[in-house]
Amino acid sequence: MRNAINNTTSGTSLPHNAAALSLIADGSLDTIIQQKLLEGASRNAAARAVLGTAAAPGAKSAWHLWVTLPEGLDAPTAQRLCEQRGALVSGGQGFAVPGTSTPNGLRLALGGELDPAHTLEGVKIVAEVLASLSFSVNR
Repeated sequence: MRNAINNTTSGTSLPHNAAALSLIADGSLDTIIQQKLLEGASRNAAARAVLGTAAAPGAKSAWHLWVTLPEGLDAPTAQRLCEQRGALVSGGQGFAVPGTSTPNGLRLALGGELDPAHTLEGVKIVAEVLASLSFSVNR
């Protein structure tokens, strides 16, 4: 285990460093950053449009967003139901500091898929799960 940790956390690799320096030197890094900001903003806006008020406030160009769950619905249950329908999400329990209360929400990553349409399909699944669970919880 010690070797695995040392080999993966002791610094960046020379090929990565060389690639980064090349992007800086030829000026393409700024273009890539702007493209990533625009794509992140596009995916974030599309996800927020689908999720409505369930999407918590946050940076508009972020490649992830937080989904607030309705009262009475816990994150592990919502996570499991989303995953059963094909949308991989992270429950709030993975983002709590030990000894503190667990946030009751889901974290959606919007950049794991290359195809933005496929990402939005996952967001729609989350919205459907929330709608079905909200109905059940509020009855």
